[in-house]
Amino acid sequence: MSGDGGRLVMLLALLMAVAVGMLLPIQPALNAQVRAHTGSPWLGGFVNFMVGFATVTLVALVVGVDFRGLAKLTEAPWWALLGGVIGATFVVSSIVLVPRLGVVLLIGAIVFGQMLSSTVIDHYGLLGLEKRPADPRRIIGILLLLVGVVLIQSSTREGPAAPEALGQERETVEER
Repeated sequence: MSGDGGRLVMLLALLMAVAVGMLLPIQPALNAQVRAHTGSPWLGGFVNFMVGFATVTLVALVVGVDFRGLAKLTEAPWWALLGGVIGATFVVSSIVLVPRLGVVLLIGAIVFGQMLSSTVIDHYGLLGLEKRPADPRRIIGILLLLVGVVLIQSSTREGPAAPEALGQERETVEER
């Protein structure tokens, strides 16, 4: 019985991960719209984090999170807080890159990068996690992801994104 229950929990966890994964490509596209209206990737990132902060705060209040747990943050290693820096880097970089690469290529490259770093983290048990050695199947899977990113990039029929999509003015023939 516990075997079936464990499999169900794993299936639900995987379905939730897929659902969250389906949301990730939407975020850069939405943030690019904020950038288009504010004129700055930094303001786009700022708005993203303010809305996210408000959302997390509201949900935490609704579910009754005990905020006294924040006092224990002083016991965490300094590097544990770098998640915020990484999040900010992801958001602002995505805002800048999505008009140039498009959503599919951007997310494909991000997933490839995630698989590279997650394999290293798992293999060596970094950041306090359990070791999960990389085997040939994992390495082949990562290489197949790279092949997928290359195929996506090479299938793009259009050239680089229009300059105005990147916040630049279009150069006219007379200006060349």
